[in-house]
Amino acid sequence: MDYTDLHIHLLPGMDDGPADMEESLALLRQAFEAGTRRFCATPHFGPPHGFWERRRARRLVEDLEARAAEAGWPAEIRLGAEVSLFPEIVEEARKGTLPALGSGKYLLLETPAGVLPPHFPEFLFRFRSTGLVPVLAHPERTEVFWRHPERMRDLVGAGALIQVTAGSLVGEGGRKVRRTARRFLEAGWVHALASDGHGVPARLLDLSEAEREAAGLLKDPARARQLVTEGPWRLMGGDRSPRKEGDEDASPPEGRDAS
Repeated sequence: MDYTDLHIHLLPGMDDGPADMEESLALLRQAFEAGTRRFCATPHFGPPHGFWERRRARRLVEDLEARAAEAGWPAEIRLGAEVSLFPEIVEEARKGTLPALGSGKYLLLETPAGVLPPHFPEFLFRFRSTGLVPVLAHPERTEVFWRHPERMRDLVGAGALIQVTAGSLVGEGGRKVRRTARRFLEAGWVHALASDGHGVPARLLDLSEAEREAAGLLKDPARARQLVTEGPWRLMGGDRSPRKEGDEDASPPEGRDAS
């Protein structure tokens, strides 16, 4: 199967995901046994969870990868983040302080849950000018899109890519969320399906269920498979070697504390 999970909160003690390494290993094991072999660990970055140092996060990635291999679940784990909106985000993107997926050019941006900020397409266009490409996390769970899914067209036109939560396709978030996720898929706006797993018990970690739903909806099994394999793999750096500690500034944004 060899699925790729672009958005999963694997690292212990970093946010509202696993509290400790044992919980992290349990989460990874559940996903591994469901067929996922490549992960991007995406702890929350920014308010309200705070800002963390990449050196610390990389050490956790290396430790988790090593312990999982010892336990018989050899997986590749890269570091990213689910970055929330905050006033200095464009400035910090220009300075290179934001943790992109696999230290590449794609950044997972948490979509606000209720309403979108004013002039959000213009913001995304400005964000693209920093050299980073925004990947909107789970926009199908944003209330405004339940009523007006067509508003996503402007965001895609401004250069955003879309990640939909796997469980949304099978009704895990309710009928409105499922309907919106399916509309985004039908429109061709989705670039990756991911678990957004946080712990055990977790959101849907078996990406094969989402793949089957997408294949039935799109009438295109190859395209559905791409959304859980090569599509997310390219967004997290593909075959490019992930950067090591010291390759870029690992400090939190200036003037802010690491959590």
